[in-house]
Amino acid sequence: MELRPGVAIDRGENLLFIMAPGGLVEAVNITDGEVIWQSREVAKPLWYFDGLLLCQIETSEAGKLLLALLDVHQRGEIVANFRAELPEDVYATIDSDPNRTFIARAAEEGGDIFINWEQRTEPMSGRWDPSDEPSTTIRTGRFRFDRKAQTWRQFSSKQRIAALEVQPRDLSERERIPGIRATQFRSSDDYNALVSQRVANNRVWDRYEWTILDRASGNQIGKFNNFQAQAPFVVIDSLLVFESAPHRRRVNDEMISEPLKLRAIDLRTGDEKWNRLIRDTNYRGSLPP
Repeated sequence: MELRPGVAIDRGENLLFIMAPGGLVEAVNITDGEVIWQSREVAKPLWYFDGLLLCQIETSEAGKLLLALLDVHQRGEIVANFRAELPEDVYATIDSDPNRTFIARAAEEGGDIFINWEQRTEPMSGRWDPSDEPSTTIRTGRFRFDRKAQTWRQFSSKQRIAALEVQPRDLSERERIPGIRATQFRSSDDYNALVSQRVANNRVWDRYEWTILDRASGNQIGKFNNFQAQAPFVVIDSLLVFESAPHRRRVNDEMISEPLKLRAIDLRTGDEKWNRLIRDTNYRGSLPP
């Protein structure tokens, strides 16, 4: 299961696999946030299955997607490497460029592992001209893992693979928990819902109250105040694990910068149990004048 891009979860092993800064993947104990092992040979976890972790390997070369399977029980030892062929003008990079973003997502359906990839390329231009036509170029493709041949094969993007479809963050009218008028946001595993209400003005940093609900019963699991109105999250036992966006805030006349993180909050007490850094792949540099 994917909590958010670059963070995979295995409930059975009680592990999170995190795309960490510095070009490595960390296996983290969900309960206490301790790092069990690290791998510097891969850069981004995509999917966990059968004791194996599928990861993307960093490359700047065009026309190829590099993948590896890691044995979770052998401290991330690589057991197989793969090269999936891409069009010659596609770059399977981890970080975004000023005008190009590549995203690979994996999922399992019917016993098969699939990867969807997408590259978006924007024109590099200066001042915006309203007469210009939109010229974003989008390239897409899909692979299926052939377990018998131990290789990745091209697979039709036209065939519907429900597990690869990105669900809207907010629950539809049909999915909503009855009796709650506010917007309800789904958890990454679809088991829980988040109801967010603004409870303070801008002078208060954590001005949104999150109420976490069980979607099956509608029962409240806990509450937590946060500076974000909502974010990708999952509930594991009594822990709320969620993405904390990078931000700057003033504390005692000093500006404090906080990087992209994964945070775990004990919903019984509201205390933070642990946090881990996530590699920020968004381009945050300067753009053409």
